[in-house]
Amino acid sequence: MGRIFTLVIGGIAGAIGGLLFAPRTGKETREQIKSKIDETMEGGFEKYGEQPGRLLEMASERGQMLRVKIEDAREQMVSGVDNVADKVREKMGVEAEKAGEAVEVVEEKIEAAKEEVEAVEPAETPEADVEEAPSEEAEEEK
Repeated sequence: MGRIFTLVIGGIAGAIGGLLFAPRTGKETREQIKSKIDETMEGGFEKYGEQPGRLLEMASERGQMLRVKIEDAREQMVSGVDNVADKVREKMGVEAEKAGEAVEVVEEKIEAAKEEVEAVEPAETPEADVEEAPSEEAEEEK
C-alpha cells in the first residue's frame, strides 16, 4: 500500500514541477496537470487495483490456516488433559483399592486382638495377701 501512495505522490510532484517550469499559459498548464493526474490515477488503478483484492484473499487464507492450527492445538491440549485425567483417575482407583484392602486387614487384626483379649481370663490376685510396703516415715519413727 505504501508503494501505491509513493507512486501517486511522486507522479503528482513530477507533473507539477514540470508544468511550473514550462513556458505555457495558466489555462494550458491546468489542463496538462489535470490530464497527468488522470493518467497517473488510471495507471495506478490498473497496476495496483487488483492488489487490495489479492491482499484480502491472502489475509483470508492465512486467517483460515491460523484457525485450523488453533483448532489442532486446542484438540491436542484437550486430548492431553483427558489423558492426564484418565491416568489420575486410574491411579486414584488403584490407591483407593489398596486403602480399602489395608482397612480390611486392620479391621481383621483388631477383631483378632479383641478375641484374644476376651479369651484371656483375668488372673486372680488376692488383695489381702499383698502387704503394703512400710513407708519411709514409718521407718524413721522406729
